[in-house]
Amino acid sequence: MSIPKSSIKVDAAHSDNIWSLNWTTQSQILTGSLDGTIKLWSINQESSQLHCQAVSKRRHVAVTSVLSSKDNSTAVVCYQDSVIKFYSLIDLTESLQPIEPGILEAWTISLSPSDDVIAAGTHKGTVNIWSTGEGHELVGTLDAHCKFILSTDFNMDNKLATSSVDGYLNVFDIETKQVIHKIEAHSMPARKVTFSYDGKLIYTCSDDRHVSIYDSISGNIINSFSQTGMALSVDVSTDHRHFVVGCSDHTVSYWDLGMQRRIQSYDNHKDQVWSVSFD
Repeated sequence: MSIPKSSIKVDAAHSDNIWSLNWTTQSQILTGSLDGTIKLWSINQESSQLHCQAVSKRRHVAVTSVLSSKDNSTAVVCYQDSVIKFYSLIDLTESLQPIEPGILEAWTISLSPSDDVIAAGTHKGTVNIWSTGEGHELVGTLDAHCKFILSTDFNMDNKLATSSVDGYLNVFDIETKQVIHKIEAHSMPARKVTFSYDGKLIYTCSDDRHVSIYDSISGNIINSFSQTGMALSVDVSTDHRHFVVGCSDHTVSYWDLGMQRRIQSYDNHKDQVWSVSFD
């Protein structure tokens, strides 16, 4: 994977901060904002510009987490009031009944590899597992024995990783609902957790200005990389070699895991970078 040398910028993409973004399987971009809307963007290859294809109906609360289904049919969105809504990826109109688990019962969400369940991290340190089928049945609750869950992610083997405000990384087996690893990963809030594409590594980032990488089988730490600001978001490339970090000092940094160093930094943001994502 070559180093990105150019960028496409949209000023005032939303009327407030963007807290979450996600690439769809059709290389479109979903963004969720404090302004209560999500937007669907496509890239015009001829003009190298982003075009807004659709905007959801505005809600009175912020979007905390947004993602898309593997079949590219549905956007799944979690709001600050813990309501989880489903939108058509054609026009961002509501396509299914929402999940309304109650106040503080959802902040961050992730979809299982088969899109059949949603993991929703809660303010009280648990993870609720909801069916995406008709009726949205609550099929289980995982107890991480920690505080506020800030991030969740599945790998292809149906393992679930969570990170929390008290710096813990937890890994669960979804079938047995048991904790495989409980790791005191950071000294400050662990903002984001993500598996590598092959599921062998787990990346976490934190307000302690570090991105840490763990072996998902043994739970052992492999490396930790110091950042220039609080590390608010991290994502991993499909080649397993590169990762990108969004920081509180308005920078985005591009890292080579094999070389174990930062190889590019971008400083064209005007505020904290809360979400980063590879296509």
